[in-house]
Amino acid sequence: MKRKFIKISVYITVSLVSAFVFTYAVTLQNMQNSFDSELYDNVIRLHILADSDSEKDQKAKLAVRDGVKDYIYTLVSEAENKDEADIIIKNNLQNIENKVKDTVSELGYTYKTQVFFENEYYPVRYYEGFAFPSGDYKSLKITLGSGEGKNWWCVLYPTVCNSMATDVDKKLKSAGISENTAKMICSESKEYEYGLYILELFKRKK
Repeated sequence: MKRKFIKISVYITVSLVSAFVFTYAVTLQNMQNSFDSELYDNVIRLHILADSDSEKDQKAKLAVRDGVKDYIYTLVSEAENKDEADIIIKNNLQNIENKVKDTVSELGYTYKTQVFFENEYYPVRYYEGFAFPSGDYKSLKITLGSGEGKNWWCVLYPTVCNSMATDVDKKLKSAGISENTAKMICSESKEYEYGLYILELFKRKK
């Protein structure tokens, strides 16, 4: 009888926890959906995939990152919104690709490089002082060789890579993102980070 009672108690506890997690995930999903249009429609990401995890290939990835990131930052620095930044990147896509090829060639590599500018799914990413939720973002994707090495992720527009949270907050708002969403992204709350983690698990399960 006692064993049966314990089993029932465990079942009830697990059910309650599962229901709480599910409800929390759904709440987070609804909350995220409420600002999807303003966040995903106003941000451009950068994704660089290295050929492998070897020291040399990772060095090539970082060299491409530094060259391309700074180059594009200069290009889009005068853009008033994401649409303008989008057009600027599209118009300079060949120049960006040439810069990637030149950087790789200078390091002595001969593998193929590819540059795409399209929508891409991003997992939750944590940066210094801010975090971006998972979802489909407009992305400049650069693949070096096989693209099977460790990735590097960043935000091209607004230009918030390696910035402190205060700068991120201001730049997000200047790009058309609401103050509420900007505060959420720059929040240092563990609850927000935990929420993003639960939401990511919820999406994967779906």
